[in-house]
Amino acid sequence: MENRLSEPTMVFKRPVTPILEVVFNDGTKNVRVINSECVIVGRSKQADISVEDDKLSRNHFMVVKSEGKFEIKDLSSANGLVVNGKKTRQAVLTGNDRIKAGETTFHFVLSRDDLRKDEMLIADPSIKVNLFEKKYAPKKGVFGKKVMLTALSASLLVFAVTLGVLGWEKEARVAPSIKKEKSIQSIANVEKELDAAKLSAEEKMKALNLFRIAEHHFNLKNWELAKKTMESYYALIPNSILASAFIAVCDEALSKAITVEDKIDEIQKETDKRELIAKLLRDGNSELNEENFDEANSIFLKVISLDEYNQEAYNGLITVDKEIARIQREQEEEQLVQPVAESEAYAKQMIELFNKGNYTKSFEIAVRLATMGKEKAGEAPFAKAINTQMKIKSITNKMYGNMVNEAGLLAKANASDEAIKVYKKVLSRFPYHDGAKSGLSRIMKQRHEQAKELYAKALIERTYPQESKSAEKLRTVLTLVPTSDEYYQKAKIALQKKS
Repeated sequence: MENRLSEPTMVFKRPVTPILEVVFNDGTKNVRVINSECVIVGRSKQADISVEDDKLSRNHFMVVKSEGKFEIKDLSSANGLVVNGKKTRQAVLTGNDRIKAGETTFHFVLSRDDLRKDEMLIADPSIKVNLFEKKYAPKKGVFGKKVMLTALSASLLVFAVTLGVLGWEKEARVAPSIKKEKSIQSIANVEKELDAAKLSAEEKMKALNLFRIAEHHFNLKNWELAKKTMESYYALIPNSILASAFIAVCDEALSKAITVEDKIDEIQKETDKRELIAKLLRDGNSELNEENFDEANSIFLKVISLDEYNQEAYNGLITVDKEIARIQREQEEEQLVQPVAESEAYAKQMIELFNKGNYTKSFEIAVRLATMGKEKAGEAPFAKAINTQMKIKSITNKMYGNMVNEAGLLAKANASDEAIKVYKKVLSRFPYHDGAKSGLSRIMKQRHEQAKELYAKALIERTYPQESKSAEKLRTVLTLVPTSDEYYQKAKIALQKKS
């Protein structure tokens, strides 16, 4: 049977493992095996690789795997990034790179798998070895290679563990013959464990209810809810092997379910993206044929934001520039409409501001002239306004494109707070940047949905009762969304009622 690795990075046709070494001032190293497509390094405790260095930004840089290559990107850090002796914002890593960020040195290495054993051997005892965050490592089920266990399988396994914990030796010996008749619905087994834990009557009832709820969610294949409920049970009985086995089964099911969903989602997103680009190109060409140049220009720029190498979109932008230049020449030659004196003054001021680099004010005047229309503004000022709008959009897209892209990567890496800061930074410099506005709007919509879900869970937990957890979720809602959001107001009212 042929052995294959799933999506390996190959060096001389041999599989390799990406490793990031953190080199401390005393010479010791912290070796991190990278098992994620995107790794954020910084001073923050929420960073994937957190390093205590005052010169590091909270999220200083990221390492991203893209099309078989590894790239390093500076996340708008205060002290910058040096790769192989050169200060840079972005670079492709070769597999033997020296990185300097703050006062910390990092080594990025592609280690050949055929030269490594199953467990990493370090000759120098001063070197510290840690696997990269467990949450990114592929999960291994504690029950072997079977991945998606049904509710019945989980029940049988947990029942067997329960027998061992409680010392029911006779039942354990005959377990194979009665597996089909036993399940985790044997509440008597749970009660044995509760008695051994010496809980009060109230705590025992609460734990028993939690177990029943977890079992119910598991049977419905709601792995996440089943795991969270069992974790509450586990908090009451920290030495419960029954609970730990149950949680392990949920983790295994979740890891595989997420993998499948991610692949389907990735394929669907790529298909949707191609369809959207095709539709935008059709719309752009249609607007171009109807001489709606501002709309056509905006559409072609959207295509380039989705596919920066789309030749048809670039050709469309060139055609827009040529057509506007042609119209300007015709207007100057024919002078069909006498320009309004006020519009001419606005147009002059707009050009002066543009030449000084004050794109925000220049853009606002251009919008005002374009809104007035040809008849009120005059042909020449109107055409200048349209042309100035397009130039400013093109310039600002180039100026802030990298920042918007970095904010998008931060949002994908669940660093939405940092992403919001970058988007707002762009909008503070140019409030009309379409990419920054849409990115910020997308995050706020996601947070609105998170707040909605947390608010619903908080209301449910009040019925158990679990007042402290309910209040914690309501307070989290207040930090997620702005005061104008409906769930901010609902959460605030709910907290006031509690107090």
